Amino acid sequence: MAKKSQSPLPPKKVRVQIQLSFYDALKELISGKKMTRLEWGDVTEYGFIEGTYLKIHKGGKIHNWIVSEGDIQATDWVIM
Repeated sequence: MAKKSQSPLPPKKVRVQIQLSFYDALKELISGKKMTRLEWGDVTEYGFIEGTYLKIHKGGKIHNWIVSEGDIQATDWVIM
């Protein structure tokens, strides 16, 4: 049985992140959104589309993104 909080402050709102497959994430990228993987553990690392290319922001720089098999099989993609 969960205990109720005794804090006089209202509970913090938890942001729910819906995890997507790569293919669903790709649809979101096409619509202009930025995506990251929970496994990466770094919100400054994300993928996006620029022109007709997939790009990745990593280490403070933008690179052409060579999608790996791990990226394609992952189901932990989230919209930023």
